[in-house]
Amino acid sequence: PPVRLYTFADAFVYTSSDAGTTWSKLTPLPDKVKDLRATQGPNPILYAATNVSDQGHRLWVYDGPWVERSSFLPFGLKVLSVIPHPESTTVAYALMSGSGQSAAGKKVYKTANKGVSWKNVSGNLPNVPMGSLAVHPTNSNYLIAGTFMGCFASADGGCERVPGDIVVGGEGEPAAVAGGVDVVGGDARMVVAHPGADDT
Repeated sequence: PPVRLYTFADAFVYTSSDAGTTWSKLTPLPDKVKDLRATQGPNPILYAATNVSDQGHRLWVYDGPWVERSSFLPFGLKVLSVIPHPESTTVAYALMSGSGQSAAGKKVYKTANKGVSWKNVSGNLPNVPMGSLAVHPTNSNYLIAGTFMGCFASADGGCERVPGDIVVGGEGEPAAVAGGVDVVGGDARMVVAHPGADDT
């Protein structure tokens, strides 16, 4: 089957099956999209995070029609992005925005049913803004979270930090901002991006 591409602008999500030569709109959303992710496979699930913190308007999931699925996520916080599992179409991780007192302990949530429900797997992550999250391609229990205090790893599918937790920043130096994290290549190398410190 042809590779399907997705992009967004304002409240519209567009799809192309001819390498971007032509695009068609999906049903428009009631809120502007700020981040869009898709699962792997021929019938991908789409996760569209919006720029609002209102309950019922934060996260839209496309599995046929659009459905809002943020009711099990912490009240009053924006969804920064949703990271789909690289091998499962039902598992994904929601990263929450913010670093105030209301965001403490509410950084990463996991779904096993396409966002119908979410479980808090933030563990002992620090109360700083999140940047991104990557799932190890050969060990799905190993997660790497990029934060504004550097990178933190979990070996149990949550975000309980493992020894040597900060892997960005030299010894005795402040950990660098890790705005984007991904794992690439057959040897599962970690790639980290360092943007300016700007809370979303």
